Amino acid sequence: MLLLPATAQHVLSGKYAEAKDPAAQLSALVGNLEQRRTMVAQKGLEKSLVAAQRGGGDKDLVRLQAQLAVAQRKGDRELVEQLTAQISSNRKQAE
Repeated sequence: MLLLPATAQHVLSGKYAEAKDPAAQLSALVGNLEQRRTMVAQKGLEKSLVAAQRGGGDKDLVRLQAQLAVAQRKGDRELVEQLTAQISSNRKQAE
């Protein structure tokens, strides 16, 4: 894995060693990133759902996107993956 020069310099400087509980700090940072990624994905899905509903597009696509939004809110990762694959497959068939 390649690091940005500024990141590599920071790691090599040893400043991270000053943290009282680096594992907990890293875990919290990763948790925040995952939460942000989920939030950004959900906002993107909501925007595409609204656009699909306004555009009067494919009703099956709108239905799948609505199901995907519900699955994401519930945190059902398996269903999210299935629906995402199905939406992708439907889009490829339409092209």
